[in-house]
Amino acid sequence: MTISGQNFYEILELTEDATLQEIERAYAEAKETYSPTSSALYSMFSRDEAQALHKLIEQAYSTLSNQDLRRGYDEKILSSLSTGEPVDNSLYINSPESTEQVTLVEGDLIIKDFAQNATIEEQIESLEDCSGLFLQKVRKYKNISLDEVSKFSKVSKTNILAIEEEDFESLPARVFIRGFVVQVCKLLGIDPVAFSKEYLKSLDEFRSK
Repeated sequence: MTISGQNFYEILELTEDATLQEIERAYAEAKETYSPTSSALYSMFSRDEAQALHKLIEQAYSTLSNQDLRRGYDEKILSSLSTGEPVDNSLYINSPESTEQVTLVEGDLIIKDFAQNATIEEQIESLEDCSGLFLQKVRKYKNISLDEVSKFSKVSKTNILAIEEEDFESLPARVFIRGFVVQVCKLLGIDPVAFSKEYLKSLDEFRSK
């Protein structure tokens, strides 16, 4: 794998029409494969090359997962095709839109600025909907990224996505799923006991078929 000359899609091994979910999965896989702590990585690259690759993976994800940044990046790719010059990825390194923001955590709760919505707040309080999609809805409503949930829950992004999408076939044993759901709920400010109880009912119904 050569770092230089590759655009962000190639770095994450994606096609240019990749969906956000495909981008999330590719990023999780790339981070795991090319983790800076991986001994196998340093047998393939020098330490400087490995660090550069890791940084490019982070910036590729930051750019492609942001709709506005991705649109501008795609325009750069179209321009490069007409000129024959590779896209200058350095323009996206440490840009204001892609720098990591400080995340505050109070107890088990992630604290972020977001515009409160009375209807969604009532839904969180009543928990009439304990689906994975509702979990995703609350996460996005509270302006919390998958990266942040994964970082502070210690649950992989792949499993968080599977929980949100109710991809029960891809999830591990029930006892682990309960632990994952509880941790995510705590970070999002959702009653972890009530939500996990109802969520696991859906899991049990699926797995009993």
